Amino acid sequence: MSKTLRTRKDGSRVYEIRVSRGRDPNTGKQLTPYSMTWKIPENYSDKKAEREAGKIEGEFIAKCKAGEVLTKKEEKQREQEQAKRREIERLEQASKPTFEEYVETHIKRLESNGLAAGTIESYLRTLNRASAVLGKLKMEEITRGMVRQYVVDMQAKYSFKYSTQTRHFAVLKCFFDAAVEDGTIPFSPMSDIKRPRKPKDEKGAENMQNKAFDEKEVAHIMECLNQEPLKWRALVIYMLDTGCRRGEVAGVKWEHINLETGEVTVCNNRQYTPGKGVYDTTPKSGKSRTVFLTEPALKIMKAWHKEQIRESFKKGIPCSDYCFNGLTNEGMNPTCLSRYFRDFGAKYDIPNFHPHALRHTMATISIVNGADIVSVSKKLGHSNVSLTLNVYSHANEEAQRRANDVLANAIYGSENRKQA
Repeated sequence: MSKTLRTRKDGSRVYEIRVSRGRDPNTGKQLTPYSMTWKIPENYSDKKAEREAGKIEGEFIAKCKAGEVLTKKEEKQREQEQAKRREIERLEQASKPTFEEYVETHIKRLESNGLAAGTIESYLRTLNRASAVLGKLKMEEITRGMVRQYVVDMQAKYSFKYSTQTRHFAVLKCFFDAAVEDGTIPFSPMSDIKRPRKPKDEKGAENMQNKAFDEKEVAHIMECLNQEPLKWRALVIYMLDTGCRRGEVAGVKWEHINLETGEVTVCNNRQYTPGKGVYDTTPKSGKSRTVFLTEPALKIMKAWHKEQIRESFKKGIPCSDYCFNGLTNEGMNPTCLSRYFRDFGAKYDIPNFHPHALRHTMATISIVNGADIVSVSKKLGHSNVSLTLNVYSHANEEAQRRANDVLANAIYGSENRKQA
């Protein structure tokens, strides 16, 4: 250790302090000592400068022993390592995806998992809408506050319907959860965000959307159908009779129906998306099921089959494989089916006349009139009976009341009827 006083060319005085590092254990050569320079303030006397330099020397020696001081070579090496680390961090940051970049990754993953094309297109539309707000941000930069504001804006700023809000919420939650799962982000910014609340003025509209027709309304629909072409009479009655979904009706083929017994195998689901066009896939559950047509429904399906054959013969083309063909000999675009229902409802002043309403109608009337839940659930193609019970709890309650009346009449007979 040494402390040397020196005078520089400009007249300033400095103390050069050195602390030995010993010798290299391998070569025995003297290692470059730790060193520092302290410039003496101009107003310091020699005695005061000597005293202050002693203090600084002591502090420097303590730092050296604590490993807090580096040689110039070590300092240069540390600077190089820090620069290298900063460059790695910069490259890592640059490689992290933005929201819109991760959308592409997410959609490809959904496709590889075999998700239906229609569902994927719906997800993509939803995520692209969110991209207009969040798209340029890195995934890890998106905060709860940003997402919460987007959820609020869905109603306040963009005036989304409640059903649209809940769809956006569910898709975004799935999106961010997937990013957490694959390590893109450490946590989901939606973890503490609550699902949008249903506005009171939309509750009534939602109930109307899911409303089933009662028996009197069905009788009116049947009267109106008598004025429609046979093809559409057969289609509406087939849908009301089987409770099949829109795509399942558009996708049914003659080979799926036994015109002798009325047995129908529901195994084809015709769908349409703007990106893919019209295509056939499996039913929503992924499984086929068997339903049976009633005699009146089977009768009109036979009549339509004969007329379809005659029409094809007149055009000089083979009869379509599909029960309800479109303008060409191919199957019907399911959107055409929805359009017909809309026009039919407007023509005969029947509110809420859409394909799914007939599915609700079949299930509700069946349950209310004593059909067991298990049979109705299988006919609908629900994954489990509890789903049917949940959706049609109102009809099940009515069926139980009717069953109670039957039981009361059976046990108590005329006495019960008098009291009633």
